[in-house]
Amino acid sequence: MLLGKGLPNLGNTCYINSIIQCLRYSKPLVYLLKQYNGSSDSTLISSLIELFYVDTHSSYLHNLIKALNTTKEFKPLRQCDAHELFLYLTDHLFTSLKDYTNPFTGNLESTVTCSKCTSTSTTKYPYASISVHIPTIQCSVDNLLTEFCGTELLEDEIDCDKCKLRTKSSKELKIIPGKLVAIHLKRFDGIQKIYTEIEIEERIKINNIDYMLYATCNHSGNQFGGHYTASCMKSDGTWRLLNDNTIGDLCELPKKSDKPYILFYVKV
Repeated sequence: MLLGKGLPNLGNTCYINSIIQCLRYSKPLVYLLKQYNGSSDSTLISSLIELFYVDTHSSYLHNLIKALNTTKEFKPLRQCDAHELFLYLTDHLFTSLKDYTNPFTGNLESTVTCSKCTSTSTTKYPYASISVHIPTIQCSVDNLLTEFCGTELLEDEIDCDKCKLRTKSSKELKIIPGKLVAIHLKRFDGIQKIYTEIEIEERIKINNIDYMLYATCNHSGNQFGGHYTASCMKSDGTWRLLNDNTIGDLCELPKKSDKPYILFYVKV
């Protein structure tokens, strides 16, 4: 049987379906792998790549779920975390395909400043998604990124190479994004879920680069159980809601919502 635009729920697999749909609409990722022949790769990799395209056979979805069921993180018939799945799939994909670069990968530049001599030390390390804390009051995506990059006073003192003293210091982050940016809203804090509404900005700037929202992975429910869906932008700029096998058009995205869990942006 061929799969259409929707994906059947095979037993608490909505978190898998929502991430596959968001990846399907990640054009730089899909175009990158369009000519790739993954027939010699693992079942997980070959099935995932096939699922990026509509009208693939349903066996690929079954095979992907079976492959995930063999891992410790994603057990059968148990709803797992969609963000963890996104990280697992993209990492597994590009660890296997060494000749390709993950378009979600960017760099975080961390600058530590000595409080005594104001000398700085900068390190750079890669990221696949940006996880931001959510406050108790409504805020925008831009506010969350500004807070994420803001100056933070470090608790532990450091040995300053310049003034040769153990001193207090501060840290500031700079995001150097890739073609795609996944912003993870940390809605789960221990055994609680944070229901703060987020202003959904369809255009943002990251490091003075314009990015456009093209998909959201949404979660409804609480920390003990719920349901994942995806909202994705079509090529004509309109949006559709993908709820497992059910597909519906959206008049527009809401201005604010407590449902988004991962926001997907593409470089304009």
